[in-house]
Parts: sequence; structure tokens; C-alpha cells
Amino acid sequence: MLGAGPEKPESAQAAAGYEFLKQFVGEWDGETEMFVEPGKPVKGKATMSAHMIGNYWAVVVVHGDVMGQPYHGQGTFGFHSTKSKKFTVTWTDSMSDFMWKHDGVVEGDKLVLDSEGPIPGEPGILIKSRDTWEFKGKDQVILTGEVQGPDGKMTPMMKATCIQKK
Repeated sequence: MLGAGPEKPESAQAAAGYEFLKQFVGEWDGETEMFVEPGKPVKGKATMSAHMIGNYWAVVVVHGDVMGQPYHGQGTFGFHSTKSKKFTVTWTDSMSDFMWKHDGVVEGDKLVLDSEGPIPGEPGILIKSRDTWEFKGKDQVILTGEVQGPDGKMTPMMKATCIQKK
């Protein structure tokens, strides 16, 4: 098989990174909030499923609604054991033609991912963003999406709370 070769010994950091990714695996039900207007979150529902490709990649698929519109997103989560020593994520979804590319690190029980992408409704203008996946035990994960405001501070844009199905 192309690309197959002898197994490489993993560093402790890489092994911990791959183990962290396994937390995504399973079927999840979620509730979402979009923060479009201060004090008036728009609520929705979502499902998330995830599986591993080997021991190295988690594939996460989300279905739901965003402000009354059907939503489908898919991400591939991995850890660069040799180059950056960081997590890397690609994300595509039904809301735009943009492929998000995130890099990040684990801080305790949180995977903090930074990226840059388009401002909705203003193609060609890129803005910094941050996604934080916080695992609360084995059966809950909270995703918080933030964007950088004109003042340089990160502002919450969305929050999804997912509970693993039994």
C-alpha cells in the first residue's frame, strides 16, 4: 500500500495527542446557541458522530440547524508528531465554500484551535477565529467558537453542548 512503511516509535507527546483525539469517538446529541445579537442567543439542535481512522485521525461529522437553516459539517482532526507538534484540523461545511485550517494545542481538558477565515457576508475579508473543544468527563463536550473583534479581543460567536448517547 502506498505510504505504508515500518511503524515509527511514538514520542510520549504524540501518544498523548492521539489518545486525546479518541475522546471524540461516538454518537452525540447537541444543543447550540448562536450569538448574533447581544442577550438574544438563537438556539438550535445538532447531532455529532465521530470515528477514528487508525490511531491517528478523528473524523467528526455534524448535522443540525444554524438559525433555522440545515447544517452539515465535517472535520478531520490530527496531531503533527514530527513537524509542528500541534494539533491540526480541517473543517468544511454547508455554509460556505471555505476550508478552515486550524492549528492548536491541548490545555488541560481543552483542545484550543486557532484559524483565520472569511467574515460571513463579506467574502475576501479574513478574520481570526478560535474554536475550543472542552471535554467534561467522558460524556460531554462543549464547543465554543469565537471571532476576533475590531478591538482585537475574542468574542463568542457560538456554543454547542454535546452529550454522548448511551
